[in-house]
Amino acid sequence: MAASRVDRRGLPSKLTSRWDSPWHGNRGNSRCRRERVLWCAWIVAILAWCGGCQNSPVAPNPSDIENCLWLWRSPTPQGNYLTRVAMRDAQFGLAVGYSGAIIRTRDGGTTWAAVESGSNSTLWGVGIAESGTAIAVGRDGTILLSTDQGRSWRIQDTGTNETLLWVSFADDHTALVVGDAGTILKSSDAGRTWTRIDGGTLATLESVAFFSRTDGLIIGESGIILVTRDGGDSWTRGESGTNQWLFGLSLVGDNLAYAAGWDGTVLRSADGGATWLPQASNTGSILYAIAFVDAMDGIAAGNDNTVLRTTDAGLHWESSTVGIGYEVVSLVRIGRDHALATCGGGIIKTTDRGGSWHEVVYTGRDRLASVSIGPQGSGYAVGLDGLVLATRDGGRQWATLNLPHDEHLFSVCTLTDEVAIIVGADGLVLCTDDSGGTWNGLDAGTVGDIYGAFFMDRATGWVVGADGLVRRTRDGGLSWDAQDVDAWRNMFSISFATRDSGVAVGDFGGIYRTSDGGETWKQANSGTVLPIESIHMISARIGWAVGSSGIGLQTLDGGESWERRDLGVDTDLVEVSFAGPMRGVVVGVGGHVLVTRDGGTSWTRASVGTRNSLYGAYVDADGGCVVVGDRMSILQCLNLGSCVP
Repeated sequence: MAASRVDRRGLPSKLTSRWDSPWHGNRGNSRCRRERVLWCAWIVAILAWCGGCQNSPVAPNPSDIENCLWLWRSPTPQGNYLTRVAMRDAQFGLAVGYSGAIIRTRDGGTTWAAVESGSNSTLWGVGIAESGTAIAVGRDGTILLSTDQGRSWRIQDTGTNETLLWVSFADDHTALVVGDAGTILKSSDAGRTWTRIDGGTLATLESVAFFSRTDGLIIGESGIILVTRDGGDSWTRGESGTNQWLFGLSLVGDNLAYAAGWDGTVLRSADGGATWLPQASNTGSILYAIAFVDAMDGIAAGNDNTVLRTTDAGLHWESSTVGIGYEVVSLVRIGRDHALATCGGGIIKTTDRGGSWHEVVYTGRDRLASVSIGPQGSGYAVGLDGLVLATRDGGRQWATLNLPHDEHLFSVCTLTDEVAIIVGADGLVLCTDDSGGTWNGLDAGTVGDIYGAFFMDRATGWVVGADGLVRRTRDGGLSWDAQDVDAWRNMFSISFATRDSGVAVGDFGGIYRTSDGGETWKQANSGTVLPIESIHMISARIGWAVGSSGIGLQTLDGGESWERRDLGVDTDLVEVSFAGPMRGVVVGVGGHVLVTRDGGTSWTRASVGTRNSLYGAYVDADGGCVVVGDRMSILQCLNLGSCVP
């Protein structure tokens, strides 16, 4: 079986799909704005009327607005999946990844800082010359060049649209790039111009490396090995003796080479790559990376949490694990004891030759589903497996809270610095009145999943969820009334503009409206059978709903009728959020963020710098926005007006 490109380079499966089990297909976010107040039953006596989920008073940083940035707040320094790491020496290195991500280290990988690449392309390879010149390569023929040790980057003209996977310097001026469809590109001027080289194959070429200015190797699909003796101008076939896909390549001295790949394949060549002999790795795992520090001492790693070590030139391999639970994609040695690897989208480091590893760059692996920030800047983001992050400064900094719950959390609403509510799986309703120090349960009278919540005032609120669940409380959660809506249809989101007028949305195009505070509900014609994920009623008559396949719906009559609006995308949209009648945001799968400043007459796609799917959004009255999603992503824009043309 050939190596799958999806298996090889895609995000882990639990992060790619939109609402994978156990998320049960969908969920809806709460709506809680200035006019809405949530009241926890046990603090009725002390909770005064409050303004709902209001904007943070934290003033925008002028430099942030001027640069028109979406800023990574979690994880740091950034949250895109990292694919490759390279080191020039024991101190300086670079790592690259999805959405043009580039980070750099000056202390051997202990700390990292993000830099702007100027590209949104997925980057698969990075190489550094002794001079400090660096080249990053990736999707659609992307080549980025840095002449200042990775501080700034320029996009280069490559003349190809093929995906490029690896780059290597033969000397400070000569660089080779390889990729899909047998692509080989050579530069003789340190990456400024490129010439295509015929390697005599259309196979995917995974890795390239040089013994010297003239002698080098390429490995790739179906065991292909190419050898050059003239600095990459011409290539001949080496005899690998295998049809297995080869991914990792390590060269030692003038002639010794190791290659690793599918089904635990490890090959060794002592003649510069002309001939190869297999080695017994004693694993069936895919080995994506291999790195030798000298002729005897090597590490190989790959999927299934696999790490192999040898101290006898590969005659025997000792099995270990990275202890992180994700595949290792690339590996680089920093001296005899130290090594860095990209693992699970982050970076791990060993100081004992691969015996143990620890994370130095964590890019997050869990999903955040909802975010809400209160009037003085306190707020929460919630998600998978009981994950809760808290902010006290308007979303600039976040810290993880350890709740005694591991249910999936679908929606959060922050009311004051002290008070917030969370809803989730298995009928979970939690409320805090001490700034998240403790969370107490409210009994909504159901064990079904609760996907969304809305509170109109101190006492009256609704929750919606699985199997047509709609429940109302009039006493701050002490008791709940079941609402007769639709017993078989999952309900994801609910929004009220006045005490009487509200709309709930859900599966199979379900839209239901009430004009009597929820006493009765009537179905409206949505014009679709696709899931509608989110609803926001801006006023008693005007509202927006979004859903699967780019669905955008607007009502001008309180939800009685709905018109399809073209939002300019066909991806799944998960959340719509407005602050006032004009400014709104829609987020969805693949990092989509759509912004309007005219009440939805026009929508503009914002470039947020990630392909991570986004599920929650919060917009404040001053034009700030926080969005959350996969890989614990939290991004903040401090002024939407400055960041949208």
